[in-house]
Amino acid sequence: RGYVLRRLLRRALTRMNLLGVEEPFLAHAVDSVVDTMSGRYPILLERRRITVWLITEDPPREGERQSRP
Repeated sequence: RGYVLRRLLRRALTRMNLLGVEEPFLAHAVDSVVDTMSGRYPILLERRRITVWLITEDPPREGERQSRP
């Protein structure tokens, strides 16, 4: 599960960079998503901090910055 989340987040960040969005937009959206979806997925409350860290601090691995069409 962690791998899938990390992959989705990195893909979203790559796409946002291609669109010219440079601020950590996804990091600001985490609270809204967790508040909305935590009733159905309680693990989101436990993983909120790690999710923000993945978005803002986790360095990309070699080759993951390039997006495939």
